[in-house]
Amino acid sequence: IAARVDTWVPEASTTDRYRSLRPYVEHYPVPVVVFNPLSWDVTVPIAMPHEAAAVTDDASRPLTMQRIASGEGTRYPDHPLVRAELPASGYRIFWLHDTHEADGANGAAGELPATPTGLSNRLVEVVIDGASGALTVRDKQGREWFAGEGVRPVVLEDPSDTWSHGVVRYEGEEQALKFLGAQAVETGPVRATVRLAFAWRGSTVREDVYLYEGDEALGVRLVVDWAERSQLLKMVVPVAGAGADAAVALPYGAITRPSDGREEVMQRWVDIATSQGGLTCASDFTYGYDLADGRLRLTLLRSPRWADHGAPWPHDRGLEPSHTDQGVHRVSLLFAPHTGDWASGAVAPRRAEEHCTIFPLVTETWHRGALPRAASFVEVAPATVTVPVVKRAEDGSGWVVRLVEVAGRPATVKLNVKQLDREWQGELGPFEVKTLLFPDSAATSAYEVDIPELQARS
Repeated sequence: IAARVDTWVPEASTTDRYRSLRPYVEHYPVPVVVFNPLSWDVTVPIAMPHEAAAVTDDASRPLTMQRIASGEGTRYPDHPLVRAELPASGYRIFWLHDTHEADGANGAAGELPATPTGLSNRLVEVVIDGASGALTVRDKQGREWFAGEGVRPVVLEDPSDTWSHGVVRYEGEEQALKFLGAQAVETGPVRATVRLAFAWRGSTVREDVYLYEGDEALGVRLVVDWAERSQLLKMVVPVAGAGADAAVALPYGAITRPSDGREEVMQRWVDIATSQGGLTCASDFTYGYDLADGRLRLTLLRSPRWADHGAPWPHDRGLEPSHTDQGVHRVSLLFAPHTGDWASGAVAPRRAEEHCTIFPLVTETWHRGALPRAASFVEVAPATVTVPVVKRAEDGSGWVVRLVEVAGRPATVKLNVKQLDREWQGELGPFEVKTLLFPDSAATSAYEVDIPELQARS
């Protein structure tokens, strides 16, 4: 797709684009095509793949940019971070400039404040407890997100076997990790980050707490170097003003569960209703939690002996003691408040998908192309319906589009597959999954097939 996008810059194509690893040649801007696989418009942070003095979009509008550590050891020390607006199921081209010649191309915005005791943007303020490293958050109207103890990691003894046979809840005493301190590691007009350090016996936890300008969601990135046995690591999230139940994501759906302290499974998000609306807690890694009286505990790591059924191994000759979840693990969490319930506008599923999705990008050269500099291939309404799949049919006879209702409510759907110039209207029930086949022949209307495309259904 990127090779077919019009990235033409007059005279630039005559230069030797590949004469060095440096992407800039004679100061021509470098095109980067960024893709959005989600079926709704998004505004998301994108770290561009090369150093730049400025970034502009497809219409030559300057974007507010912040230099962040590249993570590279041999090339660029910095990469530009921007908040990019991307069309639904589509792409947009962005231009990297090695000078500020583009009019105002670096954008104009003040730095977000960040110190070892907290960080803030114009919507929320995060306070870091200097003794424990616990997080509390309030919005600029003074409303608290979390109860007094704050968000913090804890360790519990876990003597259960690999599958926790017979265990329905982890009731051991919570042990606080040793808080080693905090430091501001990023400040700028796009993102502020404070890094917290914890230790537990032979293990360490690095916790990056961050905010984006214009977004009230709190992000937490954890890097855990774990060396414990028969221990359980959880993140405590005490939700202020929480109701009795929580909505929990399942594959292609959600379920309401009571706040009874049982260890349960989740898929990407838990949403807890509050007196002010609700709080969505999303994760790209965690698939277990417990909840009691509004106190959520996300299960991060467990370290029982592997293949342990609660009895000694038949033999251990030549085997060193092995426990699960050893070594380095990375977890990314997001906490986002909302008004109304989680299903209104599918706020919880959308927030979680945006947090967990990778938005691919391609650095291009300069060429003419049939595709415009920004495009959306698929549109769907209402907001409670998503399109997770667009693909060629297994038998090669057309295109398959899968629809999912994600809010648990009936929906009248309007689907526009722009690249095929085809439309479909129909009904979806609560959490219904519907797979449509658009035959290559435009004379044949789209019809429903089962998920493996083995048999057509009328």
